[in-house]
Amino acid sequence: MMSSHLALPRVGHLEELFHIFVYLKKYATSEMIFDPNLPEVDMSDFPEGNWNYYMYSGEQEDLPHVG
Repeated sequence: MMSSHLALPRVGHLEELFHIFVYLKKYATSEMIFDPNLPEVDMSDFPEGNWNYYMYSGEQEDLPHVG
């Protein structure tokens, strides 16, 4: 996303932005169609897992004292 580079844009980001404008100009008369129906997702494609395995085990975040 281009918005993630607002704080420190580079020349390459400007060139990509020009590509986006060319695309929008070329397809200015096109329409976007949004389907309000929810897709049917087979949850067996997403097996349950132990996410702690992938995280830093035993680590805790030091929170600032609010008072």
